[in-house]
Amino acid sequence: MKKLYDDDLMDNDDETVTIPDFVEDKTETKTSMTDSTSVDMSIFKMSDDELYDDDDLDDDDSVLEPRKKGSGATITLCLILIFLLLATAGAAVYYALKQRTAYQDANTKYLQLQANQEAFQKQLAEKDALIEELNKQIEELKNATPAVTGSRYVVTDGPLTFRVTPTFDSETTTYEGKSSAQNGETYTVLEVIDDQYDEGRRWAKIAEDVYFQIGYMDAVWAEPVN
Repeated sequence: MKKLYDDDLMDNDDETVTIPDFVEDKTETKTSMTDSTSVDMSIFKMSDDELYDDDDLDDDDSVLEPRKKGSGATITLCLILIFLLLATAGAAVYYALKQRTAYQDANTKYLQLQANQEAFQKQLAEKDALIEELNKQIEELKNATPAVTGSRYVVTDGPLTFRVTPTFDSETTTYEGKSSAQNGETYTVLEVIDDQYDEGRRWAKIAEDVYFQIGYMDAVWAEPVN
């Protein structure tokens, strides 16, 4: 560059311009780069079709295709998992409902059995109370003095021995401190009984296990009081 402004190259009186040598050198250098075989310049002359060949696109599609298949398999797997979860949830709900129904049935039966047991226990208590009351009444009847409801008899041909049964050979006993009924004494006779072993003998029952004979055949030893 220094040569361009050199006084030796430019003449104020002459209009001729001298081209420096380095300009020619640059031109030559450019030409030599264009003609050089070390750099393949054909790529700069290729068209768009050549740059983007269909084979390359097919290769790209072949690369992307497995990704599409993988996405479909993932979706299918997700759907299977969702179905399994729904089936499990449905089975759990069904099992819970079944268990609840079984519990309700068992609870109903238990309550019914409990009610029956309480009813039976109440009946048993009532029966025990009734038995106790009947036993009490029986004891009271045993210990009670029988009411005098029979006929009055007066002894007309005594004395008449008191016996424990209405038979002639039975054991003797006492009544009100006496061993026999005397003439003129009156007794309340509860029942008149015929001797089952000796026909014709009649006995008067005046108390439990206390009898005396009031007649034999046509003979009268005690008679009713009018």
